[in-house]
Amino acid sequence: YVHHYEDEIADLDKGIENAKQPYIEAEKDICKQCDVIVNDKKKTVEDKISALEDKKKQLSLIKSEWEKEKAIHILELVRSELYMDMPHFLTALNTLVLKEDERVAVCATNGVYFYYNPLKIIDLFQKNAVFLNRSFLHSILHCLFSHIWLKKNRVEFIWNVACDIIVEYTLDSMHKKSVSRILSYVRKDVYREIESLTGISCITVYEWLCTRGDIQDLYYEFVVDDHASWPKEQDDKIPQSSSVQKKWQ
Repeated sequence: YVHHYEDEIADLDKGIENAKQPYIEAEKDICKQCDVIVNDKKKTVEDKISALEDKKKQLSLIKSEWEKEKAIHILELVRSELYMDMPHFLTALNTLVLKEDERVAVCATNGVYFYYNPLKIIDLFQKNAVFLNRSFLHSILHCLFSHIWLKKNRVEFIWNVACDIIVEYTLDSMHKKSVSRILSYVRKDVYREIESLTGISCITVYEWLCTRGDIQDLYYEFVVDDHASWPKEQDDKIPQSSSVQKKWQ
């Protein structure tokens, strides 16, 4: 399988580079059409402006389609790189269905879909590919640890921070190249404190957070994905929510 995935990663790399080519050709064609419109002596100025506005909309649509395609290529590459580094995550890495959603800051999950913002995915890939790897696996770990479904009557904001701390602690404890990062002093201090707790879990970290006055600061340190799509307390009784949770157990 390793050789297979190495070839797949190489193809995906090439795919990301080539994803833009068809759109470049389409863009050139539209630009030529714009020149024809501008030089058409039979058209009035108003007609030319109207026709050029239509071409502008076509260019915008082409750009949007390219961004969507490139984002999918990138996420497929992320999934393959994580598998190469951690083969035991194969099933988990392929469980979430990719779904575009421009409303999320970067990414989110509800246990069924991996919601992603195409523009943010492209930007992150160019600036910090490791953070993108971490973001994808971060959402998967929320599902594997059942964080999405265990809040119950706890304070939502504190619960979210506790879940993010546990997931980031897990990622930082893996010591894998695909998700490796330099630990900040804040992280080192937090990890030192939670390791002294009676068991490291979301519940013990939640209780520990309830005694602190810097939860907002810790939120900014550990936040990665959007938790808005996590089921609310009233959703826990819905059979569909229960079946999704069982899929990850």
